[in-house]
Amino acid sequence: MHDNEYVEDLLDDLLAEWELARQSGSERTAEQLCADHPELTGQLQRKIDLLRRTSWVMEVESVNDVQADGGRVPDDTQLAETDVTVSEFVDQAKQKGLLTDEQLKTVSRFLEDKALDQNDNETAKELAERLVRDNALTAYQARVILQRGNSPLLLDRYIILDTIGSGGMGLVFKAFHRSMERTVALKVLPEFAVDSKEKVARFQREIRAAAKLSHPNVVTALDAHESNGTHFLVMEYVDGKNLHDCVQANGPFSAADAKQIVLQVAAGLGEAHHRGIIHRDVKPTNVMLTSDGVAKLLDLGLSRMRHTQTGAASELTQDGLAMGTIAYMSPEQAFDAKTADARSDIYSLGCTLYFLLSGRPLFERDTAVQTIFAHREEAPPSLRDACSDVDEHLEHAYQKMIAKEPAERYQSIDELLNDLGGDRLDRVTSLARPMSTAAEKAQPRRRATDLAGSSERWPFVLAAICVVAIAVWAAAAFLSSTRSSTRDIVKWILSSGGEVTAVTEFGETVFTSASSIPDGDFTVVGVHAVGNVTREQLHALQSMPELKSLTISAYPLLPVDDASISDAMFLTDIRPLTDTDLELIGSLSKLESLSIYSDSKITAAGMDHIAKLPELTELTLEDVGISEGLFDPLKSMPKLTSVYLSECKVDADCLAHLPVQLTRLHLVACKLKGNLSSQLTRFKSLRVLDLDETRIESSWLESIAAMPTIQDLYLCYADVSGTSLDSLSKLPNLEMLDISYCKIDSATIDAVLHCRSLEMLDINSTDLNDEMFIRLASLSDLQSIDVFETNVTNNGVDRFAELNPDCDVFSEHIPGSE
Repeated sequence: MHDNEYVEDLLDDLLAEWELARQSGSERTAEQLCADHPELTGQLQRKIDLLRRTSWVMEVESVNDVQADGGRVPDDTQLAETDVTVSEFVDQAKQKGLLTDEQLKTVSRFLEDKALDQNDNETAKELAERLVRDNALTAYQARVILQRGNSPLLLDRYIILDTIGSGGMGLVFKAFHRSMERTVALKVLPEFAVDSKEKVARFQREIRAAAKLSHPNVVTALDAHESNGTHFLVMEYVDGKNLHDCVQANGPFSAADAKQIVLQVAAGLGEAHHRGIIHRDVKPTNVMLTSDGVAKLLDLGLSRMRHTQTGAASELTQDGLAMGTIAYMSPEQAFDAKTADARSDIYSLGCTLYFLLSGRPLFERDTAVQTIFAHREEAPPSLRDACSDVDEHLEHAYQKMIAKEPAERYQSIDELLNDLGGDRLDRVTSLARPMSTAAEKAQPRRRATDLAGSSERWPFVLAAICVVAIAVWAAAAFLSSTRSSTRDIVKWILSSGGEVTAVTEFGETVFTSASSIPDGDFTVVGVHAVGNVTREQLHALQSMPELKSLTISAYPLLPVDDASISDAMFLTDIRPLTDTDLELIGSLSKLESLSIYSDSKITAAGMDHIAKLPELTELTLEDVGISEGLFDPLKSMPKLTSVYLSECKVDADCLAHLPVQLTRLHLVACKLKGNLSSQLTRFKSLRVLDLDETRIESSWLESIAAMPTIQDLYLCYADVSGTSLDSLSKLPNLEMLDISYCKIDSATIDAVLHCRSLEMLDINSTDLNDEMFIRLASLSDLQSIDVFETNVTNNGVDRFAELNPDCDVFSEHIPGSE
């Protein structure tokens, strides 16, 4: 008798096998698939019928993974014949919100010119072709309407533009967020993957964990939604190709390029591993390569949903599992997916390196079982046999990555990176030229631990700032007039190490280099400027009437090479902004987000200019002195809801002048003067309060406890006791609590246990032990807990999982475990 979990896992595997066979043109029946398990035939047939009814899941013929072709589709404006009438076509396009009022007027004029019957299906096809040529509709949208297809055209706030590809956990679409005007990728999960509350909860937990990751070498998970029963993940849209398609189109990479790609992927994996997330499915189709050479890792957060099998017997029956996964899977993971750890990802990365240099998988066999056993028993081929320019060092690293026994591999990504490049981890990350999301720009989170003990990295940071100073000085001559074109202004911003967000005819995109600027028209909506921004350059920004986000920072986004360091060390001055500069910024009437990361001494007069920004919702200030009365002009700003202060000296009384409608207040690594508690209760709508690395008084927690709207509370490094935390039980909506780097004892755990609404708890880098950890399992709503760098052992994790199986535990290292 099989238990229910085993049966569900086996049915999912058989369904995957059915889908793979269907796509290869040799569809098999439920009876054939269930030859070894005839009792499951009826259940499998029902799942197949369900999948058939979800007809749009069947439309994509490619079995390549997410964003396999970068969203590019053939220029297929010649549409198939249809029996849809003109009126039906227009009604559908209107109902789906695909046509604007102006486009509908164009449709009316087109029909008047034709003077044909509204029921003429030939005219419907001709109209569709016209709208596609005019970029009013995509070919995909037109085909769906003309064919009366069930494929989605609208999901919640997202307009579906096209199909991108399909993967192990569903179809992926290119989509456009209507209100944010942002192009994204949507991964839509098939119904069978979320056909129970348990599966939905698992999906949400996985995505919540993945969304914590923000790294230039990881495709960012932005959101997870459900619309009329359809569950989907919202991801960063990447313009590029996956590594498999790159090799298929252009042949194997050179040794130098392959090594660089592996280093970048390793940097992204390292960030995931540090947060306790194991990918479990590293392979060429799960790595995108952008047009400017940045490798981005896909599908973090979904991998565990694919690998739910336990034990050798169940794994070895699933020949239908995608061979693209088996070909890169470590021996131990193939026989028991739950044993996968960071070393399993390293093995898969080594297999990927071999593919990049040879154009073929490490082991190619006729069946999944044969491939698995080859990985476990056969000697791997040499990397040098695949590529003659591989040096001895890279060959050695490769052989260590794909060692049969996990104990013989690199034991961590950091160890791999150090071996391949010493201090390459930081420099690889910078080489990737990160495209910061709006959230990253709005919420700078530089922990003290990132800076302390980083003396080895400091010369590179200093050199980067210096090189930016040189670039900006040179650019000043380039922008000698405020009449420079938008294109010239963009080039100046990029030359100084910044980036620009713009809307093109294809949607919102980010420019990180001059080569990424398109030939066609574009509208700048976001600017991240770096270094000594001159008054002339601020004048030039006035020619960007749609500018909504402005960041001025001393920290460069572009890489610095070794050759630049010695020449740049003496240039360290960054010009602080003046009141005159802020007056120019205050005239950017559509600005919604303003971030100033520099040692600027903002005066009351300067703040008056900021207060004149009528649309401003987010204000970020870093390393700025803030005195009493400075914020007085902000009190009347109607739309300001988020204030981020980082490394600032703050007089607590000045908070009395912030708008009462604030929903987010971040005081990160700030030096507070005065009594904060007397000011906090003014904010009746505050949902997020971040006091990370800010010294606070225990008595202030009583005031915080009197704020019932608080949902997220960050107290990292706070000097608080269990007794003072007791008051937090009065917060009825507290969902997230961060007490990492705090002093933890039994009284602290008692206090946390009184916060019954908690869903996420960050308690890393503390003295938490097994006894205290296991007690926290009684928090029934808890969905994730971070115990990275604590004294929790494997036994503690196992016991916690027994008591609270629905909660995810994140830990990079568990003392005493293998």
